[in-house]
Amino acid sequence: CSSDLSMDGKVKPLDLGSDMSKYYVSFSTMKTFFEKHEHQDYKDLILTLSEAQEFEKFRSRLEERKLLSMLNTQIRYPLTGAISTSSKKAYVLVQSALGNLSFDDWELKRQTADILNTSWRILHCFKRFYSIRKLGKGLSNCIKLIKFISMRTWGDNKLTILKQLPGIGDKFASSLCQAGLDNFDKLLQTPPNAIEKACNKNAPFGVQLQKKILMIPRVSLELESFQNLEIKLKVQLYTPKCYVVSNQGYEERSNYYLLVKDKINRIIFSRYLQIDQELKGGLFFTVKNSSNASFPVEAVLINEKYVGIDCKLCIYQDGTILSFDKESVEESPFKNQQSNGKQKSEKCEHSKILSIIKFISRM
Repeated sequence: CSSDLSMDGKVKPLDLGSDMSKYYVSFSTMKTFFEKHEHQDYKDLILTLSEAQEFEKFRSRLEERKLLSMLNTQIRYPLTGAISTSSKKAYVLVQSALGNLSFDDWELKRQTADILNTSWRILHCFKRFYSIRKLGKGLSNCIKLIKFISMRTWGDNKLTILKQLPGIGDKFASSLCQAGLDNFDKLLQTPPNAIEKACNKNAPFGVQLQKKILMIPRVSLELESFQNLEIKLKVQLYTPKCYVVSNQGYEERSNYYLLVKDKINRIIFSRYLQIDQELKGGLFFTVKNSSNASFPVEAVLINEKYVGIDCKLCIYQDGTILSFDKESVEESPFKNQQSNGKQKSEKCEHSKILSIIKFISRM
């Protein structure tokens, strides 16, 4: 990484260089990433990540290859051929951890934990790079991948969403999913006694579980107006109508990233939002798009800690708004507008947008 010479004659590192020093990332790793940064899908990010110099010490031993090959058949993005190099081994072990695959080799478990901790550090430098280059898909996928690695799981698992709540493990999460209560909205809309019956628990288990959900800061993304290529967005702390939250603090270190990108994957607006009193009243952001050719524009809110509460909104040139009830892990709506969840489309005239289109979508 290069450095700038300030007016006072002191050499100061650039932001990316500072992050490399902060997260102990080698120059060789970032050089490899610079050569392959155009690929921004989850698979490509993990492939580039696995080629980091930091993973060269995790050599693929002959006695491990049978187990690694078996794990390779069960991961989300499998490789072809033998797992014979350290980079392929790191690639398989990262996805094995995200897929909650179990094995009995204690040495591999130790190495997996080490690889995940190192991956978390390296991805922060990848995130800084995409932010500097204003590459929307790479930045949003990096933020999510950091979150997945911190949680040790992919973010599209229903059990994972419920297990984020304190006191909810595999048993209670499975019972709730079998009862059809597989997300936060359904749990809030369900009577507490029905929750207690599903988990075979006594009162006040249901009420306490709903209070824990309310402690998770949930934010709504709304289109306030759209006129002359100017988009006005409103971001507000969201509370279901059936509950009133008063004098209640929200969990710390659970803030949001607001990213707005155009059709060519260029970030035209970004902001890091902290959960505070100002967000309760709603914050307004004006985004100016450069031309009609840049549509559709995608606005996404990503929580840096929790899965299942991210919001996404696509705005087209004619005023059409497309929202997703459930966001898939491979997140580009421009390539695949048929998601697993419900899709809602509302067409508004530019001069007659009188109502706010609100949605909360999940990952």
